[in-house]
Amino acid sequence: MYHIMKKYTYSLFLLTIFTLSMYSSYAQTALKKGNKLYDAMAYSQAIPQLESALKKDANNSDAMIKLADCYRLTNNSEMAEMWYAKVVASGVSKPIHQLYYAQALMTNGKYADAKKWMDTYHASEPNDMRPESSLKSIDNISSYTEDAQNFKIEKININSPDADFGAVAYRDGIVFASTRERNQPVRRTDMWTGKKFLALYKAVGRDANFKEPIMFEKSIQTIYNDGPICFNKAGDEMYVTTNNIEEGKVRKSTEGVVKLKIYKYKFENKEWAFEDTFPPNNDQYNVAHPSLSADGNQLYFASDMPGGMGGMDIYVCTKKDKTWTSPVNLGEGVNTKGNEVFPTIKSDGTLYFSSNGRDGVGGLDIYSAQQKGDKWGDVRNLFAPINSRDDDFGLVFNANDQTGYFSSNRGNSEKSKDDNIYFFTSLKPQPVTYTITLKDSVTETDLSDAELTVTDAEGKVNNQKSNNGTFTMDLLPNKTYTVKTNVFAYINQQLEWITSKTELTKVIKLQRALGIDLETIVLESFNNPKGVEGLTVNIAKVNTNKSEEFKTGGDGKVNSVLQPESTYYIIASGNGLTSNKYFLNTLGIKEGNKLYQTIYLDNTPDATANKKFCLLNGVLTDKTTNAPLSGAIVTFYDAASNLKKQEATTDASGKYLIYNLDLNQDYKVVASKEGYFTQSADISTKGLKECKTFTRSFNMDKIVLNKAIKIDNIYFDVAKWNIRPDAAKELNKVVKLLKDNPTIIIELSSHTDSRGSSESNMKLSDNRAKASAQYIIDNGIDKARVTGKGYGETQPLNKCIDGVTCTDKEYQVNRRTEFKVVGNVTN
Repeated sequence: MYHIMKKYTYSLFLLTIFTLSMYSSYAQTALKKGNKLYDAMAYSQAIPQLESALKKDANNSDAMIKLADCYRLTNNSEMAEMWYAKVVASGVSKPIHQLYYAQALMTNGKYADAKKWMDTYHASEPNDMRPESSLKSIDNISSYTEDAQNFKIEKININSPDADFGAVAYRDGIVFASTRERNQPVRRTDMWTGKKFLALYKAVGRDANFKEPIMFEKSIQTIYNDGPICFNKAGDEMYVTTNNIEEGKVRKSTEGVVKLKIYKYKFENKEWAFEDTFPPNNDQYNVAHPSLSADGNQLYFASDMPGGMGGMDIYVCTKKDKTWTSPVNLGEGVNTKGNEVFPTIKSDGTLYFSSNGRDGVGGLDIYSAQQKGDKWGDVRNLFAPINSRDDDFGLVFNANDQTGYFSSNRGNSEKSKDDNIYFFTSLKPQPVTYTITLKDSVTETDLSDAELTVTDAEGKVNNQKSNNGTFTMDLLPNKTYTVKTNVFAYINQQLEWITSKTELTKVIKLQRALGIDLETIVLESFNNPKGVEGLTVNIAKVNTNKSEEFKTGGDGKVNSVLQPESTYYIIASGNGLTSNKYFLNTLGIKEGNKLYQTIYLDNTPDATANKKFCLLNGVLTDKTTNAPLSGAIVTFYDAASNLKKQEATTDASGKYLIYNLDLNQDYKVVASKEGYFTQSADISTKGLKECKTFTRSFNMDKIVLNKAIKIDNIYFDVAKWNIRPDAAKELNKVVKLLKDNPTIIIELSSHTDSRGSSESNMKLSDNRAKASAQYIIDNGIDKARVTGKGYGETQPLNKCIDGVTCTDKEYQVNRRTEFKVVGNVTN
């Protein structure tokens, strides 16, 4: 029989929305009748009419598509497969029909053919992720169908030939939904399925054995669909899914369809009484499948309300001050373009739900999901025996969190493909021995002197060391572990690994070039800084037996990688010469930064004292907002040779750290970030006997084209434009700015107050601006990068214009020198 769960939406996997439309008793052709029944969603009744029409006209593509849809929507996958095969072969199909055909093939276990049509559909609709999930399932079919041994299941003893599903524990038994025959004066059927409507039943018993069911609380049930249901922990509140009925009359959507709603009942005075409708209810869409959290403060449900991911989605409302908040979609961590239905929230916060939009082997599968912060994810398929290639849904746990119930239409014939209720027991999974091997990503050789840490979701740590890169661990299958590698001179990984019962080995390939980049250059001498080719450079980690050798190229350079929090020495040798030991310290330097080391082969200057390191730190901030600047580059230079010593990148707090300052040296530190003016500062350790910590912070201006920046303290003698010493001091700052930022072009501008004639003010300001620009040019700046222009009294900053009397202080505001960036040097 038809799988009753289809009745909750327009798709293959949800309960039907019935229609009360009456059909004319006048004779019509089979095709007209079939089309009208199809449009009214009376799919079971449309099937014989459409089949009759196709006997007369086998090439009627519209009737063919509708018949395939009818079989899909009444859960007859064998007939759906047959008719969708005809549809896609007819040449008139749309891409969605290829997907439906592939899904029917999967449900029927024809995975190779399903893969072909999933690929075809995905090529037409690359943004739909459902085929990717299905293809993943097909590729890993053994892991989905194997007996995971995490659950023991058995069919309960009171299943009927009709649909029985949605069992939940209640007092001394269970309450469930069923289409079994009930005592009604008039036998009503659902025109979607041609079957009876759902009613709620109660059965006394436990586990898989119950007494004969009886109707549950007839007073709350309608003549249409009632169920599924959920109760609060105390058992005195319940939420019921039912058709949209008020005062005994159905309410239809604007499309003429009766939707599903959730209603709340309260147990008072020894009886159940209606209390309220669930606020998200709406005549225009479905709200169904309620599940309360253990504390009763969250209600999870399924809905096809507007704004979802597609099909039915899982939502949650939270109770605040005895009212429910607006629904929150659980997001793409749970929901897909397919249908997500039948949510259940376990006492430990784990969400269980069914979906046909994720990796599975056909039909609905049951999944679990975890919440981290306000995001849901870590979705896992429960595998066999809970899941099958048919529809599996409605999993709930009993109060002991070890047993419970779920529903499935597995193992039934297509002619009677109705749901049954299963009892499950959660078994303690047994560990399996896994082998993990670490290899070089290029040579694929096993890595020696390796360390591996494997941590489970509860924080239990398994740490091992290996001389040959191979590790053996006993782990639980179908669980997520965090795996962390630790191998010297390699880029270590931290990854999530879901173990499988069928794949007992794992290979992790690591790339070389871990940590802090080091560029070493070997020069003949300080006075003859020429790179020497073909020398051996040995880089050794202090107090260990770990070292590496490199050969210098034509420029005398070698590149290597250092580990953080370590001390190294470097020796260059060749041509009958051996350099001194040059020491490097990476304490406090983060991975991703870069160091530079210069070695003089003739040992000049003497580097033997290079064993003490002073510290430089600071913070970079935005001058306007004072917010920290992350990702900025701080470069450290030897002032005498202008060779780079180190590069550091600021962290989220705008902080940087440089740890390799030697005594008796002059240095330059340069701070740069895209979109900001580069700044520099000088550092000297000369005259120090002991190391100290230097701090150089930079408050950085954004570069905004044509934004005027005032230069303070630029003064001129009355009616003159020669550069005074006090003005030169300020203009030197502009010279430094231009040297630090060698690509920007600026305009220097001079402004006067409104006193005097406008003509004389314009001439005076222009002479002053040009004199200031010439001073900058005379101090080493290319004349193409700076111009001077006077604006006289034309750009006042306040009210002091001609005809307005102001104080001397107010006039002074307008007497100013500014510069602005007007462009960049182009190559």
